[in-house]
Amino acid sequence: MYDAPGSYTTPLFADSQVSISFSFGSGYRVDGLWGSSDSSHCGHVIGPMSSAHPAAHGERVVEVGAYFHPAQATSFLRTPACELTDRILPLPDLWGRGGVSLEARIGEAGRDDERVGQLELALIQRLKSGAHHGSAVNVSALATFVQQRHGAVSVVDLAESAGVTRQHLGRIFQEEIGMPPKLFCRLARFRAALACSGRNVRNDGAGMAAELGYTDQSHMIAEFREFSGLTPKPLMLHQRVHPFMDLS
Repeated sequence: MYDAPGSYTTPLFADSQVSISFSFGSGYRVDGLWGSSDSSHCGHVIGPMSSAHPAAHGERVVEVGAYFHPAQATSFLRTPACELTDRILPLPDLWGRGGVSLEARIGEAGRDDERVGQLELALIQRLKSGAHHGSAVNVSALATFVQQRHGAVSVVDLAESAGVTRQHLGRIFQEEIGMPPKLFCRLARFRAALACSGRNVRNDGAGMAAELGYTDQSHMIAEFREFSGLTPKPLMLHQRVHPFMDLS
């Protein structure tokens, strides 16, 4: 765990989705993945994360970014998601000169709306110029279904609904999402638990565990430690904040 009393920021949580982030300022790092040696590139791609990593959010950091739905990042990054798993890469490693140019344009922008506009334009251009080679299975739709069910779906049922074997489902999940279906389901439940933590005014951990299908409260706490480096308590008490806590 990396729980520090009085701290209102969080580590980099485990997450099944890919994001692009631009961070301008000092002190931003993710232990073991991104730090001072990478500071020459403010733009970076955060791949799917199977576990939590301690992070420092820096001083006077200005950030802008994009967060992709499951199985959607490949259309923009043109890299299999499995090659990004548990990694943070400089954007120019994936976009070449286009990444360097985008870093410069966003860095020169003086307002948040200008930064967002530059990133949106670059993403639209990437989407229009790329060839799209989707699989016969709609992995994005399967992922949305899993998240709507808060992860309460078996891999067998997912494979049957897609009309493929479990082995084939595992291969396409690795390729397009970056992790096996079972881990994706666990992380969908964790996201739902984070949202419940943000709304839980009674601090009823046992009730939350039962509602989300954990074996018991100890099981839920163990998953929180694995995926966030925290226990549910500081999140229920609003001592920590995270974007997933705003999910409905």
